[in-house]
Amino acid sequence: MNTSEEFFKEMKEWSERKLKLLDKYLAAATLILNKYDEVYYIDGFAGRGIYDDQSKGSAIRAAEIAHRLASENKSYRLKCINVELDSQNFRDLVRHTSSFSNVVTNFSGDFIDNLDSIIRIIQKKPVVCFLDPFGVSGIDWTAIRKLANRGAPTDFWIRLDTSIVARLFGCIDNPTSEATHKIDILLRTYGVSSIDVLKQRLSGYDEQDRLRKSIDFYRERLCAAYPGSAYSFDYHIRSINEESKYYFVSATANIKGAVVASNIVYGIENEYQRELENYQLQSRLKKGAPTFFDAISDNEKSEKENNDVLKENSEKIATILYQKFRGQTMLRKELHCGILDHWFGRLKGSHMTLAIKLLEKQGRASIVTGTPGSDDAKIAIL
Repeated sequence: MNTSEEFFKEMKEWSERKLKLLDKYLAAATLILNKYDEVYYIDGFAGRGIYDDQSKGSAIRAAEIAHRLASENKSYRLKCINVELDSQNFRDLVRHTSSFSNVVTNFSGDFIDNLDSIIRIIQKKPVVCFLDPFGVSGIDWTAIRKLANRGAPTDFWIRLDTSIVARLFGCIDNPTSEATHKIDILLRTYGVSSIDVLKQRLSGYDEQDRLRKSIDFYRERLCAAYPGSAYSFDYHIRSINEESKYYFVSATANIKGAVVASNIVYGIENEYQRELENYQLQSRLKKGAPTFFDAISDNEKSEKENNDVLKENSEKIATILYQKFRGQTMLRKELHCGILDHWFGRLKGSHMTLAIKLLEKQGRASIVTGTPGSDDAKIAIL
């Protein structure tokens, strides 16, 4: 059984979490971009559409969002473009998306080989592009740059398998033709032509350091694909037993898109933490401890800790905002985005609102226009 067949037997719980994040972002991004008559979703590695266990894959989920928007007679439409290389998977994809033919177009073959045809369709319309390959082969930086340079809003959500990156990088000093081919994949993934650059940027003093560098360098290259300023962040996808799977990397040139991405990741991560606590509790119960009353006590303690963390984080954010932006007047969403390098997925809108109110109460901020909870409010950090 090949990798694809194994993958599509059943949806893993970590894949469900990733797709839930994508669902929420796609719906939110389409709403943000509603001044355009059409927004496109591109799935570069679409798969079968439906798993053997009848779970819905990314292509079907996006098609359902597009179909719902069309049925609600919105002034804007979401159109879906799927690409699938495997011939059997493609036949299944076509069959499973046949009822969405008014909002779905399917391409057979490699994502990169089909990109020019896709760009002729989307032209200057906004795009949310989802790239979820096995490994890293097929997500060439030149293809990403071609999409990002169209002169239209383009957001990416890309699966970056850092274990594959590490394995390929391990061939860096191997002179064999097979190793050279693997390094070529890595060069195309990062969009650099020099092996020396890879050595400089991906080398580290231990495994964790090399992992972090591989992600940070990839985020940097994603931002470089855009003609102007852009924002890129990453989210660690783990299993319910905390096994590392891969990183989900986002990129956008839209401040609001970056803020929305962080808010959604915050919700997804909180949900994961609750599932994780429940999983660990059930594991302890199976071993005979703790008792039912201990479990209740644990839940009450967890709720109290969450409230304490909320207050503590809001106070930290207020301090960071004051230190970083003192003397400046900015939109709230600019302030929010300005601290996401260290707070992506760790705060949501209510944290920012509490932090701004706290600064205002302390006399260290003034609301120039709007309200503390409005993204377009103008805030002066005094």
